[in-house]
Amino acid sequence: VDAHTANFKGIDTGNGGFNTLDFSGVTGKVNINKLITASTNVAVKNNNINELVVKTNGISVGEYTHFSEDIGSQSRINTVRLETGTRSIFSGGVKF
Repeated sequence: VDAHTANFKGIDTGNGGFNTLDFSGVTGKVNINKLITASTNVAVKNNNINELVVKTNGISVGEYTHFSEDIGSQSRINTVRLETGTRSIFSGGVKF
């Protein structure tokens, strides 16, 4: 995404369908109301995420949602929830 500001009501990558969400081309703020991830690389700086939900599933065993870029000094995440996905044996988490 290349823009000054990007606004999203919701993004769901919890099924493992996306490997990377790249917002590095946004020069201002990235606003996401609800972001659902599994083992997703997130490249975002100066974001405002109201709710981050991290799920795990069969393809994300031991993998993490990884905020891989410099997240900047203006980044905020209001709520983080860790949920089991399709089966409780799968593990994952969040890395910054």
